[in-house]
Amino acid sequence: MKNCTNTECRLTNPQTLENFWHYKKGTHTYLQSRCKSCIKESRKTYEHSDARKAYAKEYEKSEAGKKRNIKSQQKMHKKDPRKRMLRDARDRATHKSLPFNLTIDDILIPNKCPVFKISLSVSERIASPNSPSLDRMVPELGYVKGNVRVISYRANQVKNDGTADEHEAIARWIRDT
Repeated sequence: MKNCTNTECRLTNPQTLENFWHYKKGTHTYLQSRCKSCIKESRKTYEHSDARKAYAKEYEKSEAGKKRNIKSQQKMHKKDPRKRMLRDARDRATHKSLPFNLTIDDILIPNKCPVFKISLSVSERIASPNSPSLDRMVPELGYVKGNVRVISYRANQVKNDGTADEHEAIARWIRDT
């Protein structure tokens, strides 16, 4: 028999050893001082407490929290890049005062860039030339259904600073669509 150190439990409920968690420290095995049910109850209470919420907010602001959050976002982006594309498009539309009414289902990512015929692949951090990129066909119309398509990041850049050959490839593609 062992008593739980929780005063409410200890006075009324002597416990058997199976009701305590074991932990190892070096070569020795020890028993927790509180029983399993008291530990579970205190964890439940802590998870919903103001102290836990305050700690979580502070952790998110810390360098470790920021790194963890970035890694989590990178994993999610790799899994479904449309979510980030949609969020970023919404932010750009707000910043530039453009109309926006897209949903995640409006973003269709092809296997290959329709302009340069290169395979599209999602990078974890910054966009690479063959990353999928949301293009507005008529820029003034904004991010609205029917006015966006997914092309490679490079094709989208070329519209700003491309060579004559790259512009010709875009022109051919536009004529063919």
